[in-house]
Amino acid sequence: EYDLLRTKVSKAKDDMEKAKAAHEAAQKRLQEAKKKQAEADEAAGTAGKKVAKARDDAKAAEKDASAAKEATDKAEEEEVEDMRKAAEAEAKNDKTGEADAKGGKKGSGKNGEADTKDGKKKSGK
Repeated sequence: EYDLLRTKVSKAKDDMEKAKAAHEAAQKRLQEAKKKQAEADEAAGTAGKKVAKARDDAKAAEKDASAAKEATDKAEEEEVEDMRKAAEAEAKNDKTGEADAKGGKKGSGKNGEADTKDGKKKSGK
């Protein structure tokens, strides 16, 4: 009976050691899983930050493109306005030149010639 009891105690002791070893292995796996989860959470956080930064960069680029388009449109409008003013000034100069030619100085011809209404020279000789 004593041997039987001692065998049971020995077996119980072995079972207890196996249970402790299994418990320690489970704890180790749990710690590794927690570590991997923390790494995954950190990676997700980093990815989230990268996504947010990319979104901000895209918004900034869109804003820059819009500003560039506005600047280009304004420059085109100014160029058209400058061309219009130049054309008006040229037209005004042409009209002034025509008025000088039509109502020009009478008697400006050589040898006593006088301008006629039709712009031809008429000789006084």
